[in-house]
Amino acid sequence: MWESHIVINSPFPKLLTQSSCSVVKLTDRKIRWIIEEKSKDVLSTADIARLQNVSESRVRQLLCEYRKTGYIHNLKKPGRPFRLISYPEVSTVLSVFQQYPCNALTLESILLNRQGIKIPHNRIHNRY
Repeated sequence: MWESHIVINSPFPKLLTQSSCSVVKLTDRKIRWIIEEKSKDVLSTADIARLQNVSESRVRQLLCEYRKTGYIHNLKKPGRPFRLISYPEVSTVLSVFQQYPCNALTLESILLNRQGIKIPHNRIHNRY
């Protein structure tokens, strides 16, 4: 399906092959455009997929979901869910830091060994 490649003269041509049709993540705006264009019935599924750099099956999947529910697919927020820090955790980290002014990695091990509390050093960095 994605046959268009740019090949550079090299003894290892597969290593330096670049695909001109890399698949990208769709945005809400692009999903709306796909459904609107397919509803107009001017462009084919293959043309829409090629224009948006997605597979034809993804275009059909979005359209099928729209026809079943009547709603345009909304993307979920990517990444790990944000976890709120409790006040006891903040006060514990600050009190240990006052006793032992050191970096986050050392604070993590002190909290685990002496207090029995597991707070990752990344949370200590970013939140305190």
